[in-house]
Amino acid sequence: MQDAARRWLPLLIRGAVMVALLAWFASSVDWGEVRGALRGVRLWPQVAGVVALYALGQVANGLGWRHLVRGAGLEVGVGQMVRHDLSAVFYSTVLPGSVAGEVIKGARVAGAWAHAESTAVALLSARLVGGAVAGAWGLAWWTRAAMPSPARDGLAIAMAALVGVGLGGVVVLRLGPKAVRRVLPRLAERLPAGRAPRTPELAVCAACAAVAHASFCGVYALCFSAAGAELTYADAALITVASTAAQALPITLGGFGVRELTITGLGALLVPASGAAAASVLATLSFLVPVALGGVLEGVAPPARASTGLPKHR
Repeated sequence: MQDAARRWLPLLIRGAVMVALLAWFASSVDWGEVRGALRGVRLWPQVAGVVALYALGQVANGLGWRHLVRGAGLEVGVGQMVRHDLSAVFYSTVLPGSVAGEVIKGARVAGAWAHAESTAVALLSARLVGGAVAGAWGLAWWTRAAMPSPARDGLAIAMAALVGVGLGGVVVLRLGPKAVRRVLPRLAERLPAGRAPRTPELAVCAACAAVAHASFCGVYALCFSAAGAELTYADAALITVASTAAQALPITLGGFGVRELTITGLGALLVPASGAAAASVLATLSFLVPVALGGVLEGVAPPARASTGLPKHR
């Protein structure tokens, strides 16, 4: 009974918080104005464009972690990569914690126990590099953004912290448990002892992450444009970084509620609140497409494990 409570309590808490935040979002929006903003939108072409940009970003991200994993000795095909990523999006949405899908992906990608820790280091490095690139991308557009100063300055601090955490994490992984044990013994106990990615591999991963984040910023810019609320790419970049960081917090399931409030709150500083809320609705509808696709594929057949050509350890 206690084990069941431990397993389901986090899920129930995050589900309750998600419902509360979505209810708050729904009660704070004038849905008549939102319907008016969406009335002229050609919904399906718009959603198709947003999904295409989102897919481009996901594929670019996937190529980044695939490159690091291949450097660790595991061969992952492009088709497998796409399946793993769709499954990760699905599980990160329906399970508590935004990294749930990444954990499941890591367990599946590690096709042989001998390479499990190297796979963990590669996937964790990809996440850290992606966070650093997201922060750097936002800072690159920060001076061109029209967002009011208090919010813009706060986002600049958050983006700089994101860059620092990402780069610091990569450095710690490159040093490895033996070197870290001298300074932070407790952290060293938690670090995987696998092969750390080399600098050229990390550079390729960073380039893929830059393409991915540019696409995700385009998703938000297109959602605002479709809602009749023109937003510059620079402001869309800041909102994207803020939304991505907020969704990474293990507060709700899949970031629902947090995403809508972040987009609407920051967007309302630049465009009418109804346009920001309409853009938020479009972004959520578009995000549900890969979630549903991942769920369908997961129900048909989960992705196969990666291959190393080595015998598995019993």
